[in-house]
Amino acid sequence: MGPAGTLVTLSGSGLGEVTALLLGELSLPFERTADGELQWVVPPLAASGVVSVVSPVGFSTAPQLFEVRDLADLSLEVTGPAEAVWRQPRTYLIQITNQGPSIAREVLVQHQLPQSIEYRPTLQPGVVTERLGNVIMDTILQLGPGQTLTIEHVLETCRQLLDITPCASMLMFPR
Repeated sequence: MGPAGTLVTLSGSGLGEVTALLLGELSLPFERTADGELQWVVPPLAASGVVSVVSPVGFSTAPQLFEVRDLADLSLEVTGPAEAVWRQPRTYLIQITNQGPSIAREVLVQHQLPQSIEYRPTLQPGVVTERLGNVIMDTILQLGPGQTLTIEHVLETCRQLLDITPCASMLMFPR
C-alpha cells in the first residue's frame, strides 16, 4: 500500500516471464530487477485495486487488495513573541494540523534558532525532540486526520536581540 509515487517491489515465482502488470484495470510500466522480482511506481490518481500479472503461461492475481492512500494534508503555524528580553524565557508554540485524509506518521519539524538562543527542552507526549547545534528537530510519531498537535518550546536569549522568532519548516516522511 502507498500513495502515488511509492516504489513497490513485487516478489514471487514465475515473474521472469511477465509481459504485463495491472493495478485493477490500469496497465502499469514495470522494471524487472531480479528473477522473481518486479518494481513499479504507483501512478498519480491511481485507485486501489488488485495487482495482477500476465505471462505466456496465464494470468495471476495477488490475494490482497493493494490500497492506494492519499497523503495527509498538513499545515503548520508558529506563534510567540516577536521580540526577546534578555534572560527572560519566551514560549513559542508550533501547531501542526492534519486536515486528512490519511494518518501522518513520523512528521519531522525542524527549527533553526539564532546562535545566542538557549533552548529549554520539555517532554511532550507523541513527540520526540532532539537538538543538533542550533537546530531543534521534533518528530511527531502519529497525527490522525482532523487532529491538531501543539509543540511548546521555551527559549531564552543569552544576549540582546531584536528578533528571536524561530524559523520552522516541516518535512514529512510517511510510512
